[in-house]
Amino acid sequence: MKLALRFLLPALLAVGILAQVQRAADLTRAQRLCNMVERRTLAMLRGGDLDKAKLRAHVAALGDAQKLDRADVAIPTLLGSQHLMLGELELARKVYLAANRLEPRPEILVNLGKVSYSAAQEKRAVRYFARAVALDPWLKKEVPESLRKAVAETVNVLDALRRQDDADGADED
Repeated sequence: MKLALRFLLPALLAVGILAQVQRAADLTRAQRLCNMVERRTLAMLRGGDLDKAKLRAHVAALGDAQKLDRADVAIPTLLGSQHLMLGELELARKVYLAANRLEPRPEILVNLGKVSYSAAQEKRAVRYFARAVALDPWLKKEVPESLRKAVAETVNVLDALRRQDDADGADED
């Protein structure tokens, strides 16, 4: 019995190490796919050539990356961008919402605003843009010119509500 236990622990440890090595390889492959898609997309945008076939290949590559790493928010964010560039607004919206559930970020809210704006859903776009700008004022430049005034007003309302819910109590001016 002691002899069996003496070999069981190292065998289990070896299996665990092998599983971790495989997991690390999967995460590295997913990261490489994500980086490749990002570089190629930026090159396409700089050149002004949005080739639909290349965008579809990017969607497939990001699908593979997502199977390898379900926890990396960059993958669904890039996937949403590919769908947005393809004009697949509903798919882009669904993917961005999934990314936002995975890890809420102001950049994702801006992208949701862009999808809503592209779908002529201005009220929804203003809400997304305003939430993004309230979290990161540098994102104002991403807001379409026609919505900037409405977004600024909504941000002011959000700021007033936030001050009201301040941990020290409501402003009592």
